[in-house]
Amino acid sequence: MRELCPYRKFPGCEQLPELLLQCTEPQFHGRKYQIDLPWVLGNFVYATDGRIIARMPIKGLKKPLVQFLRDMTTRCVPNALPVYVGEFEDKPTKLPKIEDPRIECDTCNGKGYVTTACPICRPGTPDWKPECPGCKGTKERVYGCEKCEMDGWVYQDTDRWCPVGWVAIAQNYLYLLQTNGVKEVFEPKQAPEPAAVKWVKDNIEGRLMPSSRTAAEVRKERRRKRA
Repeated sequence: MRELCPYRKFPGCEQLPELLLQCTEPQFHGRKYQIDLPWVLGNFVYATDGRIIARMPIKGLKKPLVQFLRDMTTRCVPNALPVYVGEFEDKPTKLPKIEDPRIECDTCNGKGYVTTACPICRPGTPDWKPECPGCKGTKERVYGCEKCEMDGWVYQDTDRWCPVGWVAIAQNYLYLLQTNGVKEVFEPKQAPEPAAVKWVKDNIEGRLMPSSRTAAEVRKERRRKRA
């Protein structure tokens, strides 16, 4: 399975809840933002993988860890404040219980990447050169696994989305919340289309983006596949 948040190696990171650390995306490299590690914004520490986001107050954390978090925030990180603006239903919606929907990817053996012979220098032939720009002399090239999208796991079935209220949530995120003791979510009020749902666990408050399809559309698709 994919590696866990590298923050775990820093002394004092045990102060950060497991749920917060699980919301990072360690294999996210570059693009517009760097979200492979948590960051500080205002009086909160945030963590996200691009679809789920969590935050908790920095109050109560020890100074060395807070300073480390602030130093890491010099990276290009997203402005998470707009995500936490919005109105939600007063009555929560219970999350359905599910079994772990994932199995290890048989293409990359759970690594999230595959290794192949360098296609440029063709190791083992006279064309090979130690200074090859394609592999830098290693004779191998590493690619992100397309089958599992670099996650290291795939779904056991084709029903990726699970209806929750009028929205649909991906099973892996539903399982993540479930295993960390989150039993309910708050759906957005008067949203013209599926929008982020709110979830809370102790002093952690989060948002989770659902599918662009409604729960009704997901149920209809399931019935069509089973017909």
